[in-house]
Amino acid sequence: SMNSFALPLWSLKHILSKQSLRCPTETVARVIDCYMGLANNANASGKSESDIAGEIGQLFLDEKELVQDMEALAKNDLVREGMGQYLAEYRGGELLSIAKDIGTGIGYLDDVKHKFNAGDANWVWNVETANDKIDDLILEYRIIQESNKSLPKTGSLPETVRAWNQKTANIRIAFEALTLESDGMKSFLQILCKMKQQDILPETDKARFYDLLLTERENFENFYNGQFPFFFEATKSILQDMPREDAKELFETLAQGQFVRPRGEYFRYVEAEAKKFVDSQAKTKLRNLWAEKTGTKNPYDWSRKYRTPILCMFEGAERERVKKAFKAIVATSSTKEELDAAYAYLQQADFYDRLKDAGERDRLFLERVVGDYSVILSDPDETRRYLQERVTEEPYYWMDSDTVRSKVRALADKEYKLNGCEQALEVVDHLNEQELQQYLRDLIGESLNVGIEILRHRGRG
Repeated sequence: SMNSFALPLWSLKHILSKQSLRCPTETVARVIDCYMGLANNANASGKSESDIAGEIGQLFLDEKELVQDMEALAKNDLVREGMGQYLAEYRGGELLSIAKDIGTGIGYLDDVKHKFNAGDANWVWNVETANDKIDDLILEYRIIQESNKSLPKTGSLPETVRAWNQKTANIRIAFEALTLESDGMKSFLQILCKMKQQDILPETDKARFYDLLLTERENFENFYNGQFPFFFEATKSILQDMPREDAKELFETLAQGQFVRPRGEYFRYVEAEAKKFVDSQAKTKLRNLWAEKTGTKNPYDWSRKYRTPILCMFEGAERERVKKAFKAIVATSSTKEELDAAYAYLQQADFYDRLKDAGERDRLFLERVVGDYSVILSDPDETRRYLQERVTEEPYYWMDSDTVRSKVRALADKEYKLNGCEQALEVVDHLNEQELQQYLRDLIGESLNVGIEILRHRGRG
């Protein structure tokens, strides 16, 4: 049945000379034309359907073997071969030439067939309508061919659209934010933007897109590979006085995929990223200063390195000032003002030699972390080692930690029982009576426990 043909019946006319026919080639060609005319009056030069049917009948009466010829020709593979021959001749074989270049192989015949798919049977398509469909496919192939000069090689229009969309996804500027002097470039980017949004190349844009590919593709490549000047021009009112070098560094930190973002949304995004960038610059500047002055990443790192809470190196108002500066160094959400203030303070500070002095670190550790227990815990490194093994808190917090105070007290108690008690008794043995009485009086005045023991002793007496 001709209704099963995937391509127009007239395709057969282009391979008749290669077939072994019983009837004259002209007769077979004529009956094919009549069938096309019967199905589509546009091919029948105004003849009525009954006139055409009568002519077909007469042809079969005149040529008894015409039935056998038509039965032999009525095969899909022959219709397909005929269309292949037609395409080899149509417009000098342009479709086949481009198909070879873009690597579709013989797939172009399937692409042609796809173009003919419609509600009506494919075999009825007349030559003029078929040529329009073939021209449309040639246009698509041209788009693919020209696009392949800028994209990874593709062999179909949907693949080409995906490749363009992947490429424009790398653009860090919203199309709506761009200021372009060239109308052609603007139109080209506009179609690319629409393509990205809709994930197709609209039928109405195909011819225009191809024309723009020819004139603007290289300009697009220049834009794509050098986006920053366009970004700097588009956002100068937002970036204000930011130096060009910093703006370029900011641009390189922006997320890709900005091309289809609405103008206002894009500018708000850039403004927020610029603020983060400026704050990050100030934070980096501050941390670099600290690293240069102390050889550590931050105050926490300094405290870990020397196993000493850095705040014990300061006292009074100076300690409160450095706390603010230290917070700016380590906090994730410091403001630009806080970072600048911390930088100014740390830049002029004169305590760095004190931080580098091992003797001063030991002295202040014993004085402000070990406290009164330093009388028997006189080796700061032993106490540091003990705390490291038993305390989970960062060394930065050791000075004001209840846990640290408890551990130091426990270590002092152990050391006192092992060695300190004997040392204390030895000191007492060398006191005269007057010194002993005075020491005992002072101890009773200062210690509730000692006073209670004295009173209990009186009760027993």
